[in-house]
Amino acid sequence: MLAKIAYYCFIYPLSLLPMRLLHVYSTCCFFVVYYIIRYRRDVVSDNMKRTLSSRYSEAEQQQFAKEFYRHFCDLIFEGIKHFSASEASLKKRLAMGNLDLLDSFYKQGKSAVIVSSHYGNWELPTMISNSFFTHQAAGLYTPIKDPFLDKQVRDSRSKFGFQLISAYDMRSLIKHLSKDLIALVILADQRPKRKQLALRASFLGIETTVSTGAEKIASRFDLPVLGGTIKKVKRGVYNTEFTVLAEHPKELEPNQLTLRITAFMEQQILDNPPYWLWTHKRFKHD
Repeated sequence: MLAKIAYYCFIYPLSLLPMRLLHVYSTCCFFVVYYIIRYRRDVVSDNMKRTLSSRYSEAEQQQFAKEFYRHFCDLIFEGIKHFSASEASLKKRLAMGNLDLLDSFYKQGKSAVIVSSHYGNWELPTMISNSFFTHQAAGLYTPIKDPFLDKQVRDSRSKFGFQLISAYDMRSLIKHLSKDLIALVILADQRPKRKQLALRASFLGIETTVSTGAEKIASRFDLPVLGGTIKKVKRGVYNTEFTVLAEHPKELEPNQLTLRITAFMEQQILDNPPYWLWTHKRFKHD
């Protein structure tokens, strides 16, 4: 009930406002979240200290943290805007480069896996990827516990043709792969919840568990794997580019692809740290 009230009385009406005004609200939100509530500032500071100290000074880390919170608040309001935004308005906020790499696999009659991380505005490219891809765009999705909120989020993410496949339903994934040529988007930076998908490896300089899920899917069906980078060009505007990480995963040694994916994600984060999701307690048990 509370989720319904929040959605209809606050979230959806707010989404109807122009993005420029929402970014003004985001600036106000930043001052509250960063200076007053101090939301997870200890988590962000600890994460950055543990992962960035070998490359960046303490002063630089503090500046990154402040930039991160500005971006984090932008993400909140950009995410709200997604509930009512048109496809045309979202396409103005995103450019996709070197799509020819992905198209080349479509011409070969192959589905593909695209790996990325919680970096930049990761929701925006997935929402409208079907407008850019020759493949049918799809992604693994972890259901939200609240049924009403889960439906609203699923409807918002899929309203422009992006297909959501439950991360717990391998049969559905196999059905999609047998029916269409799909580009399956996987965010691979989170700590794996299932032990059978966990590998001990270095990520951002910390010995931790990383997910082998993308490798297992790609290897099982011998799907080419591309890495997707997201760059924040300016407030509310992003671009993406692709890099081929493996054309024939079955030819690689076990875990080799997972290590490539981890290194790929790591490099983007280290090159421009403020735009990763630093509030996540990724290294809590490491």
